[in-house]
Amino acid sequence: MRNRLIRTAGWIVAGSFLVGADWQRCQRDLERLRSRAGEASDRAASARAEGATMETKKRELDDCRASSRDGCRAQSDTYEGASKQFEAAKSNLDSALDDVDSSVRATNRSCRYLVSTTSPPSSPSDPVCWLLQRSKGHVSTERLMETCKKVGKSDEQCRICLQ
Repeated sequence: MRNRLIRTAGWIVAGSFLVGADWQRCQRDLERLRSRAGEASDRAASARAEGATMETKKRELDDCRASSRDGCRAQSDTYEGASKQFEAAKSNLDSALDDVDSSVRATNRSCRYLVSTTSPPSSPSDPVCWLLQRSKGHVSTERLMETCKKVGKSDEQCRICLQ
């Protein structure tokens, strides 16, 4: 995910050769975007690890319930704790993705990069659709739609991007 977000930053720079941009601020915002993308990548790895732990604890609880009649209280408590850890990790990831989204918008403004709404949605010249397409399967469709709308695309444009 980190590489994908860094590549998006590259697309922003590549498309931002417009007269009048504040290049120092543009560069600073791109560095901030890179940093936030790195943080989001780390949080995604944490969510993945917590999800794997939760799944392991769920299997242990299911195995206990299948083989024992003692209620499996210890396994249930362990699974509940793992589930809470996973939800916290997902929340942290959502927060980090919000930071990335905010940085993308700030970078677009400072680099004076305007997202094209006339190019085909899967075109590399439309970094929003490019990023959304590559985020499918890693981020919920609802979250992707929400992010797409935040950067100024219409419902229809967002649906087309996510097809």
